[in-house]
Amino acid sequence: MTQLTLEATQEWLRTLNKNYTIEELKELEQLDLSNCGLTELLNLNLPKLKRFYLSDNLLTELPALSLPDLQSLVISNNQLTEIPTLSLLPKLSYLILNNNQLTSFPNLNLPNLQTLIINNNQLTEFSAMSLNLPKLKHLSLSGNRLMYIQDFNFPKLRTLDLSFNQLTEFSTSMNIPNLEYLDLDCNQLIDFPDPIVFPKLQKLYLGRNLIVKFAISTVADLQYLDLSYNRLTDKNKEYLKSLGIRTFL
Repeated sequence: MTQLTLEATQEWLRTLNKNYTIEELKELEQLDLSNCGLTELLNLNLPKLKRFYLSDNLLTELPALSLPDLQSLVISNNQLTEIPTLSLLPKLSYLILNNNQLTSFPNLNLPNLQTLIINNNQLTEFSAMSLNLPKLKHLSLSGNRLMYIQDFNFPKLRTLDLSFNQLTEFSTSMNIPNLEYLDLDCNQLIDFPDPIVFPKLQKLYLGRNLIVKFAISTVADLQYLDLSYNRLTDKNKEYLKSLGIRTFL
């Protein structure tokens, strides 16, 4: 047996070893416990587990998971207020924590993590100083309460979604040289730095902010620019239309 989906209650998890032999469980690669009404998660000895789904439960906390082969962990739509450091998940590459109640984020040392999505939580700040994520390519923090972000050092990051937050500024002092997609829709930005600081940027979303003027010294790789529902002057709009970029004003 390599896959197991449980569509029952927490009692299934408590009696897991009674329904399946230890030998079977030790070969398990995928476990789906979504929508099982779980209020707590027990430590499981599943050394070959690669994919673990725990969405749509009632979890408020997680144990210190020790799953050496785990690559994908999805825990959306629960009631988590914090998560452990996850340091015992060395192969984790995909982590989804949408729609919880997280107010802070722990120190993370996940050398293989490529995708981190923490949409619709209660985060007010996000500092990358305590994060060692050298392979991170996709980061989404949409729908939180972020007022500022700092210390970004993700040299392989390609997509960054910070939409629907409370950001008033966006610093260029970040190490994200390979960024291709940046979404800052629905914040409180008054201005935005020249996109030249992100040489590979292709799509930039700045709709529904408070931007009065936007200037760009070179188009570079930029293909799409959304500045709709801001406070741009007519003169600035005419200038932007002349750049040859697909622009929404």
